[in-house]
Amino acid sequence: MKIGPKMAFILRVYQMTEAENAEDIEHVREMVRAGLMSERDYDKRRCTRDVARKVRHRDDLSNWPHDVNTKPKARERILGDDELRKVWKVADGEFYPFGALIQLLLLTGARKSEVAGMRWAEIDGEGNWTLPAARHKLKTDLTRPLSKAARELIARLPKIDGCEFLFSGDGTGALGHLSDRKERLAKSSDTKGWTIHDLRRTARSLMSRAGVPVDHAERCVGHVIGGMRGVYDQHRYEPEMRRGFEKLATQIALIVNRQRGRGHGLCASDIAHTVRTTDPRPRCNSILV
Repeated sequence: MKIGPKMAFILRVYQMTEAENAEDIEHVREMVRAGLMSERDYDKRRCTRDVARKVRHRDDLSNWPHDVNTKPKARERILGDDELRKVWKVADGEFYPFGALIQLLLLTGARKSEVAGMRWAEIDGEGNWTLPAARHKLKTDLTRPLSKAARELIARLPKIDGCEFLFSGDGTGALGHLSDRKERLAKSSDTKGWTIHDLRRTARSLMSRAGVPVDHAERCVGHVIGGMRGVYDQHRYEPEMRRGFEKLATQIALIVNRQRGRGHGLCASDIAHTVRTTDPRPRCNSILV
């Protein structure tokens, strides 16, 4: 049975829970308020959802296919402290440059494609990383004031002549085969069941754990602030974001440097200091003891 794109969309909405459907609709409304979707496109989307809502209450759909363009359940996976510690320490070893990429993902909460395609020209002299609209999911420029740990990690990366990317496997283009590299790293770190995108969710969760205000943390990871606040509050929040990233880096340092059996009670002296190395290969251990 062939299903057209429109009916496939209706089926996907049909299979969503009421809560998921309401959340998705609210996200679309936020896109309109932020000027990222036209009223006309919103009207089309709303009409389709009206049809889908009616479809949800019909009784003759039991034999319809349930594997066509269905929306997967949102993942909730984050790395636990032991997993993060293992991944970080293995990433700091023989997995350059992919290991450095993994660590920068944790320090920034950025998307995989954003860090993998990171260019030297996107970083200014003050340690701000500006993701251009062309590479941002929301099609707007996003400036992230990087933490000291992230800046030191980047400073250790070699600049390859003729290569604009921070992370490259061949010296010309961006680093590829990330999924294969992740599988090898996971095997070496004795961890499993996580994806690269789970690192973004882990970073965002660690910000909350570190006491970063919700609005600041959401801006750090590049989420849209919806409602009237998103329209009227045009403050750039860069100082607040920098403090948020510093707290994230400190939280990661506390976890990475915590020894087994010590629990969660840590004092300021447990926070790591920069380790300098004479190894010509850049190592990503700027917040390790």
